[in-house]
Amino acid sequence: MKLRSRIFKWYANYGMVNSLRRSAGRKFRRAEHGRHIIQATKHGFSLHLRIGDPVDTYTAIHSEFEPALSNLIKKLAPECSSFIDVGCNIGYFTCLFHKHNPHAPILAIDANPEMVVRCNENIKLNGFSSIEVVNIGVADKEGIIPFNVNPDSPSLASFGTTPLLQQQLAAGTVQQIDVRTQALPVILAEAGITRCGLIKIDIEGYEPSLFAGLDEGFHLMADRILFEYVPCQMEACGFDSAAIWSIPLFRHYRAFGLDTKNADLAIEINDPANIPPSIDTVFLIRDHLPVPFVCESPMHSQ
Repeated sequence: MKLRSRIFKWYANYGMVNSLRRSAGRKFRRAEHGRHIIQATKHGFSLHLRIGDPVDTYTAIHSEFEPALSNLIKKLAPECSSFIDVGCNIGYFTCLFHKHNPHAPILAIDANPEMVVRCNENIKLNGFSSIEVVNIGVADKEGIIPFNVNPDSPSLASFGTTPLLQQQLAAGTVQQIDVRTQALPVILAEAGITRCGLIKIDIEGYEPSLFAGLDEGFHLMADRILFEYVPCQMEACGFDSAAIWSIPLFRHYRAFGLDTKNADLAIEINDPANIPPSIDTVFLIRDHLPVPFVCESPMHSQ
């Protein structure tokens, strides 16, 4: 790695001025764009990364991805009977969970065939086992749906469309592929999973379709559900983001909103109409289970 890139990386982590830290991160990305590296993470596993994609670049700079979420999953892992990683991307959270609970079965799922290859590559890099990776989209039912992939930022691939995406499709900078979809219960049944200790969902706004494929009885097999909550992404996929809170399944869980950019912020969601805009992740936990960040976690309920 070039000396100037090392300087950019150092400042992006330890610089005194936030705006300059962000600028150093962007300069690192430009200087190392397209470079393939093996990066050891702070959590005891390594990843093969390609600089340029947002997930790869952030992980290369900081040796981890989404620190608040990483700490939560690391803490939950030993208590969970299994891990379902929906939208597994390059396998960061799959590897993180396995590192802290190597005996629990893991099912990693992604609609993007490139990400399935890369997830498998990172599992093999670390010598992990008991992990199954499946290339399929998760929706409310079986079908075939166009899936939009930017080759330069594959981690942002989505079933959704936006005016910018339409321009990129017309310009040929985004590829559209047909992806087979299936409801999550069917995918789990085919994998032989009957109990879900933790389900992590990050599918770039298509979360409402996934939840529409779950009946109310699904709570009996899923102890915890952690999903990305970005209303504008849901709307780009054609969903009413507010409607997600009327799903009958949710009544069997306590809901907490997390701001993954601020490790100190976690609020219990009692009024979905007044969720702070900083909240980007929702954590659902069955009533009989302890909330993991009330006392011991750096996050707290307010």
